[in-house]
Amino acid sequence: MVKTFNKILDAIEKAVITIDSILLVIITIIVVFQVIARKLNISMTGTEELARYAYVIFAFLAWPIAALRGTDVCVTFLFDKLPGKIRHAVLAVFHIAMSVFAGICVYSLIKNIENAKGIIAASNRWLHISWVYIIVAVGLVATVIFNIVRCVFLLTGQAVYISQDEKDAMELEAAKEAFEKQHELEKKGE
Repeated sequence: MVKTFNKILDAIEKAVITIDSILLVIITIIVVFQVIARKLNISMTGTEELARYAYVIFAFLAWPIAALRGTDVCVTFLFDKLPGKIRHAVLAVFHIAMSVFAGICVYSLIKNIENAKGIIAASNRWLHISWVYIIVAVGLVATVIFNIVRCVFLLTGQAVYISQDEKDAMELEAAKEAFEKQHELEKKGE
């Protein structure tokens, strides 16, 4: 069951990475096109707005994946000072709080989707604002779910949070072992 669940999560992650990669390329092309147009004194309406909405979609699709993998942005200084099990419990509470926050945002977005029906973007007449809100709402629903999943993973030991000090110690140990292996190979070669 856990393997199947992880396969589903991996498939979702790959799909989001693909979509976000495409969005990032589109954003880059739009911004470069906009800069070139400005240098040529060509007025471009809609490109900035389109890039902005693409970035919003990019961010709200990526957020649940970051939360699930434990790579979301958070200040870890305090977490890093706590012992392992306490650290996991505090992070689990953090993920629950993020789920509640995202849930409140979903509720607000549902109200905004209802209010935004029929409203189109100012410069891009084909883009309905409610479409953007729907995509953001889907991302936030996934954020709620994935934060809860991450919380469960932390509490059951299926996910581990390694402090920066622990990462540094592991990297130092790995570098030391690599240096010692290299030194041994050099001794044998002499």
